[in-house]
Amino acid sequence: MPPSRKQQVVDLLKSLETKDPVPFAYVNPNKYIQHNLQVGPGPAGVAALIQNMPPDASVNTIRVLKMATMSSLTPNTTSSGHASASTSFASKIGLIAEHWDNLQETATEPSPSGQHYDRRARRGV
Repeated sequence: MPPSRKQQVVDLLKSLETKDPVPFAYVNPNKYIQHNLQVGPGPAGVAALIQNMPPDASVNTIRVLKMATMSSLTPNTTSSGHASASTSFASKIGLIAEHWDNLQETATEPSPSGQHYDRRARRGV
């Protein structure tokens, strides 16, 4: 049985850390739209990103939400520094067809409202 759409996107993000090529099979080879301007177009852009991640890169997915064809994740990524992200994938015919993300440095201090972007920091995880 193939992995669920949620598991596909978790595995694809984790491949930034592991460099595992298997999750790349979940990307639609005929039509993949990447909305991150720092990543090349199409599946080749994703493959290049995965292979060019620094050796210290890590990905820790905190939550995954799936609604119809959309999967939204909140991962923490580390690549020579810390970043929190909100990332979304759209799937068509069982393959990942589109990706959006929003990266920012992980907060080290609470905001004026007392919140961290990384909610785990408040729970002491």
